[in-house]
Amino acid sequence: MQGIAQWQSAQPTDKVQRYLNRLDDYDAPYMLIIQLNTEVAASIEILNTLITEFELDAECVEKLSDSMLFLALEYLSGDDEAGQIQAFAREFQTRLTALGILSHGAIVHHNCLGQAEQSFRDCLSLVKRIIDGAANQSELAIMDFGDNSPRFIK
Repeated sequence: MQGIAQWQSAQPTDKVQRYLNRLDDYDAPYMLIIQLNTEVAASIEILNTLITEFELDAECVEKLSDSMLFLALEYLSGDDEAGQIQAFAREFQTRLTALGILSHGAIVHHNCLGQAEQSFRDCLSLVKRIIDGAANQSELAIMDFGDNSPRFIK
């Protein structure tokens, strides 16, 4: 997969860094990092459609590399935010798979009492772990701030 050699030195883009810097004690978005086996551009139309369908607020959407995408999402229309974010990510991966696109996705729920950049690093670390464990199949995992280990989403 493209971009994997840069894991240790991966930095948030300026746009992502500005987003992380403005998070405060009340912000608890779900951060997603999705690594594809193709250019991110192949997924943008699907992504935009699903953000609308699932009624999500996309606070930050940024290409981290040619094949890696960062999203910060919140669900503002109901009570089951975690369920809605997971359903969105699962459907995104399902639609990518239908197009023959391999994807590895990590979701980290940012703890508003923690450091936003650490949540970003945790998300990056989780997607690397997913790729290391399932390089040839699409996989998706979530880690909430109360979890001790990630839960894999089927």
